[in-house]
Amino acid sequence: MKMTWRETGAPANVRGKSDQGFGRRLERASVATLHGKVERAWFDHGLEIGLEFPVGDLGR
Repeated sequence: MKMTWRETGAPANVRGKSDQGFGRRLERASVATLHGKVERAWFDHGLEIGLEFPVGDLGR
């Protein structure tokens, strides 16, 4: 399964500094629990996180 999470509107001076938001918790949980992969990218409009994990792990 592939999922893209997008956040917009963060001021440029705080980008990449937060480790406490919902997106970051979602990212960590998908990697740890679902054996997933994460890609993070900052753009002028905000953050984009790509999550990918095996569908077979969803029922566990």
